Amino acid sequence: MNDFYESLFFEGDSPNDPTELGGKGGALFIPAHGLESDGGDLSVGGLRFIRLNFRQWDMIEKSWIRDVYGDFYRARPKWYCLFPFDAGPETSSAEVEVLTHTFLEEFRCFVLAARLVQPGVLVDVYRVVHVARFGAQNLRTVGPGRFRLYTTAFGESIVLPPKSRELGERTELLPPRVVHPIGPAYRVAKDTVAPIERALALYKSCLSGRADSAIGVVLRNFTVGHDIFLHQRQRLLCLLKALEACFGSFNRPGKKPVLGRRIAKAFDLLLGGAGEIESRIENDLRAVRNALAHGADDRQLLDFTAAEVLLGDVLRAGLPSLLGLILKLQKATGYASKTPGSSPMHVFQQLLDSADGGDLEAAQWLVQKEAVN
Repeated sequence: MNDFYESLFFEGDSPNDPTELGGKGGALFIPAHGLESDGGDLSVGGLRFIRLNFRQWDMIEKSWIRDVYGDFYRARPKWYCLFPFDAGPETSSAEVEVLTHTFLEEFRCFVLAARLVQPGVLVDVYRVVHVARFGAQNLRTVGPGRFRLYTTAFGESIVLPPKSRELGERTELLPPRVVHPIGPAYRVAKDTVAPIERALALYKSCLSGRADSAIGVVLRNFTVGHDIFLHQRQRLLCLLKALEACFGSFNRPGKKPVLGRRIAKAFDLLLGGAGEIESRIENDLRAVRNALAHGADDRQLLDFTAAEVLLGDVLRAGLPSLLGLILKLQKATGYASKTPGSSPMHVFQQLLDSADGGDLEAAQWLVQKEAVN
């Protein structure tokens, strides 16, 4: 069964040592938990993603891990982000740790960019056990907040085949087992690669331009709001912070629904239609926000899962436009000169208000894309 699976998905002449896949003396392997794609090799934004066959995986994991979790890995091999590096007999662990820090930052940027494109679970780099292999040794970072997630499914269930094991003179037969998913997978298809690469280039351009630190707060809350290891209400609070920093608060000056109207205008300009988004923000999401912030007797009746999905949709619509606006503001022309000293989020909100009032120049600032390096 296992031999058949390996012959079906992996070439028989593939190297046993996974470092040979990178063509250099060493390689860092970062698990991309939640990622799913067809085939066994994937390239996105200069990053290479691979699935290791069982023999290769065995070389970067401990024997007891292989024995305990081998069935899960054989049933669905995990994706890894591969970072090759030059290593020789005299390469030290300290040198590898310096390289690892750079590679981990690259993977962090990829996860953020991917989340700006579509929904789905991707586990942050600070949550996973990554392995640097060079020479005959493995260097890994472990801790109570890092997880291997071999027994976890995303998207589709994992079906483990039946097996038998010897317990002294007794043979125990285990029936087929099903591992149900705990969340949606992040599926990368051919038409998903280009949008992720554009979001990645946009984010890196903002970083290289020393973007205002305030946007860093928004993106950190956006990131923590996707951490599946936190309670749902913790994630919601972080996503709400990112939403209000990006689009403005839930306050109603003059009893006018400013936040819902801004988001509806953003959907209209950036996605081609607002639908019922204003009503969902001002009614459903506002109720969830108030329950989390102030408490509510009927909070058990609120749909927190729907609110989490809605927050993700809104932030995926607004944050790329906000990042593009930051690049324009760095050039200090046009609208930027009219609001000196304002944060990018404040300018973003003003532009949405002006566009909602019929200002075509404001609408063009929000819709036109900024070229990235």
